[in-house]
Amino acid sequence: MARRDSVERFEIMKTISINDLSEPVKDFLEQATDSEGLSIKDETGRLRFGVVLYLPSKVEDRATVPDKASREQAWREIQAIQEKVGARMREAGITEEDVDRALADDN
Repeated sequence: MARRDSVERFEIMKTISINDLSEPVKDFLEQATDSEGLSIKDETGRLRFGVVLYLPSKVEDRATVPDKASREQAWREIQAIQEKVGARMREAGITEEDVDRALADDN
């Protein structure tokens, strides 16, 4: 018998063709995007189901792949933002540990 941790990720899921779904179900599922999934609650407010858009694990298999120049530009922009935030934090005397504590207090 296979151990639970050796089971492939999607072997425990039922796979169906989108063509087998009714139009209302297809329309409902189209609300899920790569940046926002769906949470479905029951009548008591308890989360029962989650729907996320499946993205292939290989970047090459995805519909849109940014070119190298775009990725490098995005990385430069992230670094510039990090530098600005770091400078403002130093000016205010705030450490990363302070931020971590504040975030932990919110949870």
